[in-house]
Amino acid sequence: MRIRKTQSDRMTNQQAALHVVLGAGQIGSRLSKLLLARGYRVRVVARQQATSTTPRLDQVGGDMTDLAFAERATCGAAVVYDCMNPPYHQWPELLLPIARGALHGAAKAGAKLVALDCLYMYGAPDAPISEDTPLAPCSRKGELRVELGELRTAAHARGDARVTIGRASDFLGANLPFSV
Repeated sequence: MRIRKTQSDRMTNQQAALHVVLGAGQIGSRLSKLLLARGYRVRVVARQQATSTTPRLDQVGGDMTDLAFAERATCGAAVVYDCMNPPYHQWPELLLPIARGALHGAAKAGAKLVALDCLYMYGAPDAPISEDTPLAPCSRKGELRVELGELRTAAHARGDARVTIGRASDFLGANLPFSV
């Protein structure tokens, strides 16, 4: 006898999957609310542990540069969303190490990694940005973002983790504190 899965069975199984959001700032907090609204189980990982009584929401605090912690924080994940972004002045010492933690955790969990990135690696383009726009950083921040992109795409190419990167400006969007 064959049991045929219905659309509602697939949706229930899909929603039972754990989505881990790394970062509880402007993007991570919004993303976790959207995932919860769609019925997914969500774990938010931030530097400081918060408490919540929201159903299907687990909150964990810790340091993603600690690979053992990163592995525990992402354990069981189907998808890991890297929305972490340290303050600008901490990029040189933290940007790549926290990204390595996200990659490590996603790889160990067998999860997809969806990484948020910005536009610094494009420098000062003189035309609209597309996937074909060359990387031409004009600052140390841009150079770090190029290194970060290379770290992630190399892990994907090696098969360590399935990685996709979304790049956007952090100045645009509804209800953002720094919107113009």
